[in-house]
Amino acid sequence: MTTKTIDLGKSTITFEEDQIAHLNLKQGELVEIDELKTIFEEIAKQAGEKKFRLLVTAGNSASLSPEAREYASSAESSDVIVADAVVVQNYSHEMTANFFIRFNKPNRPTRLFKNREAACEWLKTFPV
Repeated sequence: MTTKTIDLGKSTITFEEDQIAHLNLKQGELVEIDELKTIFEEIAKQAGEKKFRLLVTAGNSASLSPEAREYASSAESSDVIVADAVVVQNYSHEMTANFFIRFNKPNRPTRLFKNREAACEWLKTFPV
């Protein structure tokens, strides 16, 4: 698969090898539910009959709105995603991501990582 990146304004989604979709929330941006739904629509277009593994990174002060967090953890969003690996770069990211996991309770395996390599290795353990 050739790498393809789509810029959605407040975020980018890159389709990488091994059925990994890399979602990057841009620095300082608050991603609302409409953009998040567009992200999942783009993933669905690329997925075809398969699902993707989602790698999430974020710039400083980037976040999801409460409605977007709720959607990200829903059964609907799990139609195209088998697991989420969130790479945390600092304590603030870690606290926000832990809050998402504990409060929103994603409908699929979700785990935090300190580096991209470990996150990708974990994602590859999930069949797509």
